[in-house]
Amino acid sequence: MSHSLTNALPPQARHLVPEARPPRPPALPIPLPPRRTTRMVARRYELGARLGSGGMGVVWSGYDLLLDRVVALKELTGDRGRAAALQEARAAARITHHGVVRVIDVVLASHGRDWIVMELLPGRCLGTVVREDGPLDPARVRDLGIRLLEALSAVHSSGLVHGDVKPANVHLCDDGRVVITDFGLAQELSGDCAVITGIAEGSPSVLAPESIAEGRFGTASDLYALGVTLYMAATGESPFEETTPAAARRIGPLHAVIEALMHPDPQHRVSAPAALVALRRSRTIAPARRLSPEAALAAR
Repeated sequence: MSHSLTNALPPQARHLVPEARPPRPPALPIPLPPRRTTRMVARRYELGARLGSGGMGVVWSGYDLLLDRVVALKELTGDRGRAAALQEARAAARITHHGVVRVIDVVLASHGRDWIVMELLPGRCLGTVVREDGPLDPARVRDLGIRLLEALSAVHSSGLVHGDVKPANVHLCDDGRVVITDFGLAQELSGDCAVITGIAEGSPSVLAPESIAEGRFGTASDLYALGVTLYMAATGESPFEETTPAAARRIGPLHAVIEALMHPDPQHRVSAPAALVALRRSRTIAPARRLSPEAALAAR
């Protein structure tokens, strides 16, 4: 309404007329985000620091730009093909348990590599903890054994054998979780075993005798590897070396369960439920005979 028409209104009505607004300035262009110079995967995941590496690949910290969260990315290297990448991701993804690493995504052929995207686990692996801080006390090893037995039971109930249980593949999280990682050697179970033709893969220090001799992996071979892992956690030493007095003292309360897990004959190896009962009740299992270093090596 013009100024002259406003003046023509009675004074008591003039406040009802809105005052003229100045013209809006021309719209400015929306600024574009700065161009990222960091390495990206699938235009979604931003790579951060390198966390570790092994025979199967390199693990990086990362950031999911789409869902605004931190992640871990495993860059598969070596001779592993796309089928192996999918097999590893699908193996871990079919297990729903707080003690098993959670797979989020798979990216195929980005930067010439295949990638597995997982939850980022704060903390350190068991091997690093023992190396940097020393062996765990028996009570903590007992708790560790219970949690790993529960997680392995979930793996086996899903029809899988992990195939590479070892200190490097057990993650001790800052929030108290104990998580089994790296399903690169996981296999489908047929009955209680998965027979692998050719040379057995995995870490020789934790392989069960039947895995080395026959390429046979199963629930029992995972339990054998768990026994070795718990021994290393409690002593900082390998069970196939001469036991020092200090290691004997540390392993004392747990020796029966660990020896039962490491029985050289898979038919006589303790089952996961029996080991869980023994650890939860702090009772001893009737132990297998004590293996000397020479006998243990001969069994291999």
